[in-house]
Amino acid sequence: MAWMRQAGVVVALTVLLVADLGKTARARMFYLERPRLGTELEYAFQQSDQNTPFSRTQGTSDRFTEGLLLATRGFAYHPALFIFDLDLNPKWEQQTQAYDPGQNDSRRSFFLDYGIDGTLLPQRPISVMLLARHNSSTNTTSLASATTGETTLYGASLLSKSKKIPTRLSYTSSERIQEGFYPSTETSDSLSLASTHRSSRYFTNLNADYEMRQRNALGLAQNMDNASARLHNDLQVTDDRRVRLASGVITRAMDTPGLTTSLLDLSEVLNWQHTPEKQRLQVISSYVVNYTANRRDDYLSESMPLAASLTVSHRLYENLVSSLSGNGGHNRFTGGSEDDLGGRLNFDYSRRVPKGLLNLDLGHAYQVRDRTITTDVIDAFDEPQTLSASVFTLLANRHVDLATIRVFNADKSREYVLNFDYTVKPVGDFVQIERMPLGGLISDGQPVLVSYRYQSDPSAKMATLTRSFGTGLSLWSVLTLRYYFTLVQEELLGGLPPETLVDDTLQSYSAQLGHDWSSTLVTLDDEQHAAGNSRRSWKVAQDFHWRLRANLTLGVGGSYGESELLESASSGRAYSLRTTGQYQPDASQNLRLEMFTNTSTTDSPTRNESFGLGLFYVYRFGVWSVQADYRYLSDQQPIVAQEHNLNALNLTLRRNLY
Repeated sequence: MAWMRQAGVVVALTVLLVADLGKTARARMFYLERPRLGTELEYAFQQSDQNTPFSRTQGTSDRFTEGLLLATRGFAYHPALFIFDLDLNPKWEQQTQAYDPGQNDSRRSFFLDYGIDGTLLPQRPISVMLLARHNSSTNTTSLASATTGETTLYGASLLSKSKKIPTRLSYTSSERIQEGFYPSTETSDSLSLASTHRSSRYFTNLNADYEMRQRNALGLAQNMDNASARLHNDLQVTDDRRVRLASGVITRAMDTPGLTTSLLDLSEVLNWQHTPEKQRLQVISSYVVNYTANRRDDYLSESMPLAASLTVSHRLYENLVSSLSGNGGHNRFTGGSEDDLGGRLNFDYSRRVPKGLLNLDLGHAYQVRDRTITTDVIDAFDEPQTLSASVFTLLANRHVDLATIRVFNADKSREYVLNFDYTVKPVGDFVQIERMPLGGLISDGQPVLVSYRYQSDPSAKMATLTRSFGTGLSLWSVLTLRYYFTLVQEELLGGLPPETLVDDTLQSYSAQLGHDWSSTLVTLDDEQHAAGNSRRSWKVAQDFHWRLRANLTLGVGGSYGESELLESASSGRAYSLRTTGQYQPDASQNLRLEMFTNTSTTDSPTRNESFGLGLFYVYRFGVWSVQADYRYLSDQQPIVAQEHNLNALNLTLRRNLY
């Protein structure tokens, strides 16, 4: 059999490596350290059950894995010429799978994972670093169908160790081939440049990246090209560091099927501290010049804001800080222009009280904005949002064109798919965006970037008055109470009125009680918006931590929260419970228990229920270790009668490298 021949080759190679090569290698000006040897035996069992209104699929999987771990290092000719590290991990795998309905399957596999790291001229001002990696893994999906993945990575870096301009130029090529239940192929080639320059007066940083990625999954091909560069410089204009100039250039281009975008951002920011830092009276001014160009296919959006601000603050007896600031700016963008002029007065007071500290904050701001609009449609680029099952997420602007919504991950290396990774639906004049709870690639609480087009308001001159108040009280170093109030009101000074003037009232309450073994947090947020996206939410979270004995700890926690969109009468509820426990009889043993349950419901209607249980045991003796893991996971959507259940058991015997 082929796998037996491969096993024989690996065994022969192992014997050769373990042999005493010291004298022969050194005689040839080549040194290879006696290899360190490790072994690993693993048994994995999984049982899954998937129910839908139309079918039920059950499956089991048994997998045995035997592996060797070999690691060594050495040099060629001389340690100053070329040094290297070698890792070799041959693995044999036997797997059986049974499906109902379906056929049984049995397979034997051999994997040869390796890692090579080498450095040419490691002690010279310029070095070359080389790497090669090959990793394989086998996973079982919720349908118990095995998915085997192999990843191969090659790369090289040119490293300049100059004290003035340290620079690294790197190239990486990777390929991942996945076979089985979800076959796919993904290749990536990337080139990156990183360089810095520092002196007594300035610091310059340059980063540039280019990546070509091709992915083919289930017969669907997707190509993505990404290029980005960032140049930033901080300059101390004066010796006393009171005048600083920050300059930046950012450029980015992305090409995907159906969408081509690019960005150019130029900025200059001057900060000037007019008075010495330790004086009670502080005068600080800042000046900003910026140019941004966003291109989306054939549509170009440009923005050129100019802004200046002056802040005067005074500290009285270390208790009261008063500040007065003014700002003004002009912004010319594609589709119109905007002029801003405003000011803010703020008081921040703190005082020691018996057993605690009292903080008060009072603010008053007035801003006049004269906006001229020459187009009916405006593009919003890379609007940050966070998608969570327990929070309603609305896009920032009204009258959004649903067909233009595109959602990306935080670094824009992946675009998500509508109705597979996320969904959108109108809520009044706004749009609500939600992650798909099952099957999607967006995790709960993950930040994303959203781009879209929306209908703009008409030209108008508006005045905005903002009043805010906040207070905080800390007592006995364990209790903290906070309250914040903000009132924002808009007034039409000229031009055509928008559909709705801003009249928002925002209130936030929180109370936190912390102790050595307990932590309690209560929050309440109330947002009243005249534009129609008013919402209210509250949440209670409680955690307990106990050390019952020197080697025994227990943790119990939970939370419950509700949120509501007031105009649409949509509401959602989420609660969770979690338990952790750890017992360590001695230095060689460790037993850990984890358990959680999460439930979220909305009026859509949707209901998601998940439950998990894990038990983990580790025993170590010398260079050997035994590990046993058991996991149970359940994910259910009762309303649509969908359910996934999974039982998994893993047993591992490992000899560490020695």
